[in-house]
Amino acid sequence: MSDGGEMLLTASLDELPVHAWDLDNGSLMQSYRSAASPRNGTCLVGTELLVSARPDKKMVQMWAWSKDTVHCKSFTTEPIQVIECSHRGYCLVGGGKSGCVHAWQIPTGRLIRLWNAHFKAVSALAFSKDDALLITGGEDGLVHVWNLMEVLDVCSVADAAGNVPSNAKPLHSWSQHTLPVTSIAVGIEGDLSLVATASLDQTVNLWSLVDGSHMCTVSFPTAIRCVVFDPLDQAIYAAGVDSAIYEHCLVPRHLHQTTTSSVETSNDAMVLKGHSDSVNCLCFNEDGSLLISGANDGHALVWDIYSKQCIRRMLHSKPVTCINVLSKPKGILLRGQRPAKKGSKEGSLPWITLQKYALWKQEELPSADADLDSVHDLFQPTPPGGKKSNKKIKKARESEGEERERGVD
Repeated sequence: MSDGGEMLLTASLDELPVHAWDLDNGSLMQSYRSAASPRNGTCLVGTELLVSARPDKKMVQMWAWSKDTVHCKSFTTEPIQVIECSHRGYCLVGGGKSGCVHAWQIPTGRLIRLWNAHFKAVSALAFSKDDALLITGGEDGLVHVWNLMEVLDVCSVADAAGNVPSNAKPLHSWSQHTLPVTSIAVGIEGDLSLVATASLDQTVNLWSLVDGSHMCTVSFPTAIRCVVFDPLDQAIYAAGVDSAIYEHCLVPRHLHQTTTSSVETSNDAMVLKGHSDSVNCLCFNEDGSLLISGANDGHALVWDIYSKQCIRRMLHSKPVTCINVLSKPKGILLRGQRPAKKGSKEGSLPWITLQKYALWKQEELPSADADLDSVHDLFQPTPPGGKKSNKKIKKARESEGEERERGVD
């Protein structure tokens, strides 16, 4: 699926292209046009598509690697501030300015659920590693953990406006922050399953996803815009408004022995300095050896995680609001190359149009006493061959039924 090596994507809120960089040497591979992405406003759907929210136009855009223009556009009922895709690529969620969360099925684009999650705009989204839970953060300072099987209950019927009401309540609700939540990071699965939430109140809170308990609060000398775990959950890295990146070690604190909430200061934290303006986003590469940061100074920096030194610098020219790292996709269109012709094997791209309204038909819904398999089927990828395969399966089932009836007669 890849041509070897890794690729870095940098995006900006300004009307600028998304730049694709070779992470190994820092060279510019391609620029994908017509992008304007807010913080937490881009995500990857598997390894085939890049998705970006456009809150200024109430639109979600998608790019494929084989051409430099927008592949497909979808319009939404409200500005989407943040967007995230599940790790398996079956569910795409977007956080709206009104506090609603939109959930679409991939690859059909069906709007499965639209529910009120926060009192103010949704500002951060994250899935658990097994995609069973969705964590949302808002400008109201609240963080909610949702059980997706309860929230995405397909047995509810849409009302006249196309909205499907949800009676599901959060599995956990955390209100430790006093200012808007800016970032959510989920650690590796383990005894604690740690979750880190960052806020403009200059703190990062650590929680246990197992029982929802508050582990500790780490205080910083500045507001935090992004937080990530290192690959082994031994430290957190926090992006500061003061242009610094703070590394705070977790192992000596023995969080699994903490029974009451405690406040720790980051005075002894290691500080990475290389940016000249507010740092907006952080991301690790696939093997965890490199930390990438993007800032308002228009640069994306690559840090060696062992030496803590900046080893590469890429100029985006405008404030970097989002970064993503992935293996170099197969068939990527490099600068100077022409896109594949329509109808060719290289030009066959996945096409996803996100529904604007949740318009369910009663006959499409499983019955109230249906088993869980019928619910899980809605989140599975389309079989090879798409609709043709579905028709063949349906025809085969009909023929089997006719043969059974003949046997009974």
